[in-house]
Amino acid sequence: MKRFLNQAVDSALFIRGFIAINIQILLIREFLTIFNGNELTIGIILTNWLILEAIGSGLIGRLADRIKQYALSYIILQIIIGLSIPLSIWILRLTRQIFHITAGEIISVIPMLLSCLFVLIPIAVVDGAQFSFGCKLYSSTKKSEASSIGKAYILEAAGMLVGGIVFTYIFLKFLNSFQIAFILGMLSIASALFLNFSLEDKLKKNLVLRSILIVILALNILIQVTGKTNMLQKESISRQWNKENVVAYQNSIYGNITVIKKQDQYTFFYNGLPTVIAPVPDIASIEDFVHFPMLINPAPKNILIISAAAGGMLSEILKYPVKKVDYAELDPLIIDLVNKFPTELTFKELMDKRVHIKFLDGRQFVKNAKENYDVIFVNLDLPSSLQLNRFYTQDFFNEAKEILNKDGLIVIKCWGSMVYLGKPQKNINASFLKTLERTFNNVRVIPGETNIYIASKELALDKIRAMDIKNWKKLYKIKTRLLTDAYIDYRLDPYWQKWFLDSLNDADKNVLNRDFTPRGLFYGLNLLYNLISPKTKYFFDIASKINLTFLIAIILIFNLIFIILRKSKKLKHPPIPFLIGITGFSGITFQLVIILGFQIVFGFLYYWIGILTSAFMLGLAAGAGFINKNLEKIKEDFGVFLKLEVALFIFALVLPLILGLHYFKVNLFVLRGIFFVLSVVAGFLAGTEFPLANKIYWKDKESIGYTAGSLYASDLIGACMGCLLVPVVFIPVMGILKTCLLVAFLKLSSIVIIKNSK
Repeated sequence: MKRFLNQAVDSALFIRGFIAINIQILLIREFLTIFNGNELTIGIILTNWLILEAIGSGLIGRLADRIKQYALSYIILQIIIGLSIPLSIWILRLTRQIFHITAGEIISVIPMLLSCLFVLIPIAVVDGAQFSFGCKLYSSTKKSEASSIGKAYILEAAGMLVGGIVFTYIFLKFLNSFQIAFILGMLSIASALFLNFSLEDKLKKNLVLRSILIVILALNILIQVTGKTNMLQKESISRQWNKENVVAYQNSIYGNITVIKKQDQYTFFYNGLPTVIAPVPDIASIEDFVHFPMLINPAPKNILIISAAAGGMLSEILKYPVKKVDYAELDPLIIDLVNKFPTELTFKELMDKRVHIKFLDGRQFVKNAKENYDVIFVNLDLPSSLQLNRFYTQDFFNEAKEILNKDGLIVIKCWGSMVYLGKPQKNINASFLKTLERTFNNVRVIPGETNIYIASKELALDKIRAMDIKNWKKLYKIKTRLLTDAYIDYRLDPYWQKWFLDSLNDADKNVLNRDFTPRGLFYGLNLLYNLISPKTKYFFDIASKINLTFLIAIILIFNLIFIILRKSKKLKHPPIPFLIGITGFSGITFQLVIILGFQIVFGFLYYWIGILTSAFMLGLAAGAGFINKNLEKIKEDFGVFLKLEVALFIFALVLPLILGLHYFKVNLFVLRGIFFVLSVVAGFLAGTEFPLANKIYWKDKESIGYTAGSLYASDLIGACMGCLLVPVVFIPVMGILKTCLLVAFLKLSSIVIIKNSK
């Protein structure tokens, strides 16, 4: 019976980790579809999640030492989790209705924050509390004290590792959101029932609780078997899109695609934003973007389009005597759905023999292209995410330059205005212009509501006149609806060129956009949220002034204060929770840097990013397991803790150097292996400290619930700060190298604190 109980407790903690990672991924995907996701969106979601987890672990979890029926408490928490998952998805999909937000409209920050809090509170707070109660349950069952927290941490990490793999390769491929939610709920209730049956105390005789668990589990299974999950999926999608006629709603490994039909018009939304409109597209923006560069190039024959070419753009390009149009589209599901709901426009475009669709990341395609092009269209929106920003960096422009013909052009676009440019618009446009000028000898901007940037290696773009454009248009016999001769004269009037360039004079000076210093991302987010949430300007204004010197000065001041307090004996105990918080921040920073570096080198390879996350969890479990196994043998706790801090310090210095290997044309297979190993090592180093910190902290507190709750909360708060600041502020503003140097200085600060705590 004792063995049966041990298995029940182990499985409960493992399943908790499995469910937690699946809930995170599932809800993040739902949030991204509804909130038109980017790094700020992800930062807000994870920040809320981790703060609420910390509240559950640090505050509610402390009750584990006072409540005698901690096993009953853990089972009740499992029931709440099991019931909350489907309910959270349902509520989340009502968000647009609740805030009266139309399809395609970007949600501002306040509704986003409120939605996150309302949806995540019952799940995240309870999940955080589960860790503390789980540690107490493990400790009482296994009759171990300090090491029990580390072992519970290992079981959770192992569950997360398996959960991440299962979600990526099974759940995501074959199940919809409600099917996944009910399976997770079933696992939570089944775990609670298993735990209930294994207990030897009075709880085992509690027939009411056991009956409730059996009924909930039976209802869960019944809902799945009878197909009610599909009904919930369909009804919630209808409500999510404000009762619009949703004819398709599908998830791929890259994102969500929703197709809405209104009369005979189809709109294809990718992660909540319109990407293809047919049969009547946005002809004004398409004609501007296509015809100006096509009429500037002397003889456009080979064309490359990166993203969203179907639904108008292809048809305009095919009006020219081109020989070949390569169309790089990351997600095959977009084209599958366009073909599933054909219109005369899209049918003619995609059936044309000159069009060759390449289902590949556009940057990967450019890097490995075997032929040269006359025009490269980068048909993407603002660089409001790291994935998009990769197409606006000097590194990408250098790659594109290599596959352009002598007079070839690369074309990008950006939000503009013919009346007034605010500071965010000036900064993003200055970033585009300066980055292109750093790469190409000839750069020209055609100002408008959408600014069109055209760059070439040798074609003298500044000598192109409106008359030349009109003559080429007549020669090719190009028929357009809005691109008239008068309109061409207006757009190419030298006055607008001068006005635009003069407007950029007071933009930021350091605007160059690089892969490892993605300032375009920062400016893109600033512009986007400045329009929909004007008060975010204060956040971005402060963030833009952050620099490494300032942050190091703050760290040094803190260290000085600590040493003074320690010497005066006003601070009696070492600040272990603070040190674990720094490690939580460091661990999430390492993983974000590794994933970003992998994206830069290989493009958006979803499965590999899933593998990198799993590799981090593998390292986390291995690191915690290694230390926990030797925990009782360690005599000099602070001495070992100090060595671990030194290891993290060295890793922070080495990481950016290793990421730079891709500049030296290292074999791609070897490079993938290096990224995998980096993730494992980062997780291992971050995982080693938690069990040891619990042993040190437990000596002072001597209570499992308090120790586990406090340190787990500190770890989560540190990770929370990393999720919000690293991808949105530190990496875009300072770059990867300086961000890693910041972590190194934080670890150096920890080393000073430990040396003065012995």
